[in-house]
Formats: sequence, C-alpha cells, structure tokens
Amino acid sequence: MSITKFSFLWSVETITTKTTPKMKADTTYYGLSLEYYRTGESNITFCVQGTANYGENYYDVEVEAYQDENGNVLVEGTDANGYEYGNLVRRVITELSHYNSIIF
Repeated sequence: MSITKFSFLWSVETITTKTTPKMKADTTYYGLSLEYYRTGESNITFCVQGTANYGENYYDVEVEAYQDENGNVLVEGTDANGYEYGNLVRRVITELSHYNSIIF
C-alpha cells in the first residue's frame, strides 16, 4: 500500500507500507476459519470467523499480535474492540496458523 503525502510548494513524498496478502487456513477448527496477515515488519492481525460446531455461537474476532526478534508471536489479550476472547479463539490461532511459538 502506498500513501502519497503532499506538502507546501508541491513536493510529493510517497510512503510505502508493507502489507502482505491475507493467508487463509485450508481447514477449520470446530467450524471456525482463520485468516491472518502481516502489516509492517512485525505486526500480525489474526481474523477468526464462523459459527462454532458446538453452541452455534457466531465468531468474528480480530486480534493483533507482534512477532519479536526471536520468532515468538505475542498475541494481545483483547480483540480489536477491547473485549477479552475465549480459549476457542486461542485454539483456532494456535492450530491453524503456521507460527510455532505463540504466546497469549
């Protein structure tokens, strides 16, 4: 994605941000799907969606994470709206993403 910034005297500066294409898991976990993508060098957004096979609750949860220099993925304890999410969302991220070291 590119953002063009205009300043006085008609100078133009283009700032490029790095966003990778969304990755989508090939399988589901108890009926829930996972998509995730990187923004910048170390930020990751996980999106868990779908209706759970049990309980029939609908999920549409977006969770931010950060990958440190050692490859550990540190996942925030609340979703994008500031709500805590349950163990099922944690399991979907753990089971369906390709990251090996996920810390909640």
